Amino acid sequence: MAKFAALDRVIAEDEDYLTLPVPVRGRADPIEYSIPPISGRDGLFAQRMMNLILAASIEEDQPRDPDKPAARLPKPPVLDDDEERDLYERLLSVEVLEQMLADGVTWPMIQRCAITTLLYATSDAEMAEAYWQDPNPGKALRSRPASRATARSPKKAGRSGSKASRKGHKKAATSRGSGSSSAGH
Repeated sequence: MAKFAALDRVIAEDEDYLTLPVPVRGRADPIEYSIPPISGRDGLFAQRMMNLILAASIEEDQPRDPDKPAARLPKPPVLDDDEERDLYERLLSVEVLEQMLADGVTWPMIQRCAITTLLYATSDAEMAEAYWQDPNPGKALRSRPASRATARSPKKAGRSGSKASRKGHKKAATSRGSGSSSAGH
């Protein structure tokens, strides 16, 4: 029977925070939102969503033989408004999503934050950052076969994002440069 040695320390939850600098209309500087790590239950849900998205994307890319019946692969998830909000609350946290809405963050930017968080939770920091930085992220995600393989593989223990990208994790949202918190202060 295999037996592992005890960990020298408990892995701090704040090590997996994701900080995203989000541009907001009417503000000179972006607002940094610190997104807490998702729970184990929400992580399982996020992985299932990612697997469905990837399966549908791979099926979409396959050439079709008109003489053969199409394989019955899962369809991409189509969420109604309540389900989409629930997904974003699971990924971003209720507090961060509510703060984004209160700060006037646009819907496309909230979607980008949620998908970036989904990639961060189910793949790695590198893939999440590539999506975050891409000017046309939806197209880039569909056209990156290596990304699909990465996202399909089991998640390694821990995340590979740098500590510098996770600073300011103690506050739900802070305004860069001003030192003031926009999370209910």
